Amino acid sequence: MSFKEKFKNIILELNSMDINDSYKHEELWKKEVEIVTEDINETIKYLKNECTSEEFVWLSEIFREIIEICPSREFVDELYKLADKYPDETKKYNIMSFIDEAAGYLKED
Repeated sequence: MSFKEKFKNIILELNSMDINDSYKHEELWKKEVEIVTEDINETIKYLKNECTSEEFVWLSEIFREIIEICPSREFVDELYKLADKYPDETKKYNIMSFIDEAAGYLKED
């Protein structure tokens, strides 16, 4: 299964889960982190070309976890671009603070 298929499937699962089921939410987060960090370059390519506003919102929940596993300046830069692309969602869900937090985990060379 391709990255795109796996990622879209996990988003569908997140959308269909009971919002009160914190255990399921945690398990889906873990799966999402695994999928996204499996090949960070493929993830970045997807973000650049195909990521929807809804996917961006779901992804924002795990930015820090992604950066801890795959510390990528290019990934963070793409998140800032998506924040510009989806300003309403970025504001509504306070996504900029999540991006800034993730960026803080990058080591400066």
